[in-house]
Amino acid sequence: MMNIATAVREIVNTTRKRTAKDPTAFPFFFIVGAGISAPVIPVASRIEAMCREIAERDGLTVPALSDDPMDRYEALLTLINPNAADRQEFLHDLINNAPISPANLRLAHLLESRRVTNIVVTPNFDEMLTKALRLFGVDCVVCDHPKTTQRVNPNRADLLQIVHVHGTHWFYDCCNLRGEISDRATSMADLLDRILFDRSPIVVGYSGWTSDVIMTALARWVKESTRPHNLYWFCHRASEVDRLPNWLRNHASVRFVVEEKPIEAASVFEAFLRETKADAPAVTSDPLPFFAAHLEKTLGTSQEEGDIYLISQVIHRVRRGSELEAEERRRLTEAQRRNADAVARLSDAVRRSAYNDALKIANEIDAEALTIDQCIEVDAALMAFYVAQFRSNPESVREVCPLWQRATERALAASPDDLQRQASAAYALFGESVAIFFDFPEQSLSLLDRVLEKFGSLRVRPIAGAMTNRATLLHSLKRTDEAKKMRQELREKFGDDPSMRTSLDHSALNELINDGVSVATFAQEIVTRYAGETDRPARDLRAFALRAMARELVDLGHSHDALLAADEFLRNYAYELHKRDIGHVLLSKAAALGKLDRTEEAMSVLQEVDRQIEGLSSGDVDELRTSAGKIRRRLNKKTTRDAKK
Repeated sequence: MMNIATAVREIVNTTRKRTAKDPTAFPFFFIVGAGISAPVIPVASRIEAMCREIAERDGLTVPALSDDPMDRYEALLTLINPNAADRQEFLHDLINNAPISPANLRLAHLLESRRVTNIVVTPNFDEMLTKALRLFGVDCVVCDHPKTTQRVNPNRADLLQIVHVHGTHWFYDCCNLRGEISDRATSMADLLDRILFDRSPIVVGYSGWTSDVIMTALARWVKESTRPHNLYWFCHRASEVDRLPNWLRNHASVRFVVEEKPIEAASVFEAFLRETKADAPAVTSDPLPFFAAHLEKTLGTSQEEGDIYLISQVIHRVRRGSELEAEERRRLTEAQRRNADAVARLSDAVRRSAYNDALKIANEIDAEALTIDQCIEVDAALMAFYVAQFRSNPESVREVCPLWQRATERALAASPDDLQRQASAAYALFGESVAIFFDFPEQSLSLLDRVLEKFGSLRVRPIAGAMTNRATLLHSLKRTDEAKKMRQELREKFGDDPSMRTSLDHSALNELINDGVSVATFAQEIVTRYAGETDRPARDLRAFALRAMARELVDLGHSHDALLAADEFLRNYAYELHKRDIGHVLLSKAAALGKLDRTEEAMSVLQEVDRQIEGLSSGDVDELRTSAGKIRRRLNKKTTRDAKK
């Protein structure tokens, strides 16, 4: 096993060596699964949960389900969609109008650069990758049916080629069920064998369903004891390796890529972009000349055939816009010109996922010398920076917040009634409060007060988040009545808004806990409702519900159920959340194990609590140590009693 940095470096170095001698000799190709389109398009587990909800709504009886993921998916999907056309329409409705996911955009950016490969194989039904490539002005060849396999030529390095092995959402013969997938495996086999003949896969966002065309092709690929180049499998979680077949896990040329934290598909492609030093797409770095050139390439400029839509006028207007932009730049002061360069480099660094570079550049920018347009550009760049970094590197988010806040303030001052600018200014303040939420709760609360004082009338996500977090902090600071009032205001303001359901459920669960009311039933509803959800707020809420369940079930004496809840939390969320939360779940697990007479295991879990304590605030350390000490004393007393018996 290896980490992302090592794997990416090996892949890029191998590719450089091969293509330096022969530009057409790409040694790798990508296999990408549902993970690159999540959370915009639901993954299989989320589709299962949706099917359950529909079955319950329609009064359908859910049959006994297998532990096999493919069998379970098939049973639920066919229950609510018994016909192939129904299944196609169901998937089409989920996929057709979905925006392009960040991972698909990053992968398109990487493919455009031609630095790693030119072929992608996917079981996904969506066309996000093709849309992203065309957004960047890049043509590609698409194969989405066995009868179109001859379109793909692994030896044509000049073509970007996308293979949808199960078809796309447009047609009823897209493959969902085990039998359909097995049939497609036979008919697509020759194409994949041709690709695998002298290339090795880089697998991202794919879980490996045993009977599908990709896994059966890989089973043939591993029959040779060694391959010219390694297969690299990027696992979302390390535990996924154990679920893959032995013939894959034990092969000498297979490398599994894991990290302590779950690996998101976008972060893999971002690592490739940094390692290859790929330029930002032209559509983002210089959009007006890009669109003018794109129109000329697509439609031509010749008048001989008749310019029936007067496209030449459109091209002229786009080019004139580019000239006006250049003229405006020439009118800038020297300080503004320096800032313009810095803002352009900041945006470029964020587009290339070079977040360390972005942080350095942000520190060069003089917020007071920015034009209003530059303030808006800075806001967009730092919003993207915040989304990418607030969990993994909150210190860097805190460092850029003064610039972010000043840029949004100045943009808002120029247009005080602009709702979008008001929301942006609110987000800049809210972002800093999130970055310091755990380590500096009183400062975080002060920032949240500012958010609500200045922007509390808005009905937007940062306001819902601010109200939820403020209630949580107020309760932790023993200001219980204020916390209750805040939650009531949240319900009154957002109770009729389905898009705010996560914030409302989070607040409701917190209120039950703070009131000392049983939470097990409602927490279980949340765990079920948000099963398979991949967006961050839903995952945070589900993790919070599991933590609350584990603690209450221990207190109620339901030790086995408490252990199940704690293990699910640790399996799915342990590397995404704050060490304090993980420590509390470990305490619940240790207590449950103790009550189940599994003393040695409980003691081992308490040792893990000791490791989680490192780096926490003194208050959190004292709280966790005190609780761990109580459990240890109970375990030691029980051990002594058992010894006397």
